[in-house]
Amino acid sequence: MANMEVPVVLDPTMLLSRKEWFEIIDDVTIGTINESYVFEYFLGKKTANVRKKTKAMRRKIGKTIEFHNSKGKSRKNFHYGPLEFVKAISNAELVITDSYHAAVFSLIFGVPVIISERNDGNGKMNSRIDTLFKSAGIEKVSLEEFEDLKQVEYMKDFDIDKQMVESRKMSEAFLDEAFLNN
Repeated sequence: MANMEVPVVLDPTMLLSRKEWFEIIDDVTIGTINESYVFEYFLGKKTANVRKKTKAMRRKIGKTIEFHNSKGKSRKNFHYGPLEFVKAISNAELVITDSYHAAVFSLIFGVPVIISERNDGNGKMNSRIDTLFKSAGIEKVSLEEFEDLKQVEYMKDFDIDKQMVESRKMSEAFLDEAFLNN
């Protein structure tokens, strides 16, 4: 088994295009937000440096919508479901996260994203995020090195659908084969 070639397929969230995701979340509401906002989602604990940098972003952009895990200090908006999570990312001015899926949806919707390193005590947790940015052909901007919003402006024009055409075809073919043969 060690000599087997294992195909790498896309995360299921990436099998749909931006247009298809917008169709899914079109009727989803997350309240009335008429101003720009930063979307924060952290699975790990926010360090003092992370809190300082996210606070600075709030001052520059305005309102913040926070989704956090139940172990974090903030439980704001934690009652929303997955579609509201996706809708909130799609409308954000900026996303700050340590989450793979928040990063995926940011790239899908062309929303600038800043990645915070997550460490669960057993080592770094961002290898999936690193692979995501590498396979998409876009530079990851880390919160730890972040200085200015100009560093992420190019992400607004990024079209992940163009980058993922071949990966989607290969992933769909692999899944079709797997389901037909089982």
